[in-house]
Amino acid sequence: MRTYQGRATVIVEGAEYEVDADLWSESGHVRVAAMGDVSSVKGLASWGGTLDANHEEACWNILNGGVMRLQLRDGGEGEFLASGGTLGGPVRITGNGEPPF
Repeated sequence: MRTYQGRATVIVEGAEYEVDADLWSESGHVRVAAMGDVSSVKGLASWGGTLDANHEEACWNILNGGVMRLQLRDGGEGEFLASGGTLGGPVRITGNGEPPF
């Protein structure tokens, strides 16, 4: 499992919000049998975590934003959906596609 903790930017409907991100990613493994051999290959990656936006307007827009983009300080980017949380934060997220870290 990989993790990321640090500042990030959420882009939702043209607006940008600075957040503190606490993220994780993991890859599953799939057993594959081919020509008498059985091996384990890397499966799809999943990622998610929490975002703390530090103010209610940002939390509201992230909680109701649909598919959004997350940009990390090192240039990594990924799409995500909000999967829960409150206006006071943090907001739980579920990543879509490859993790940005």
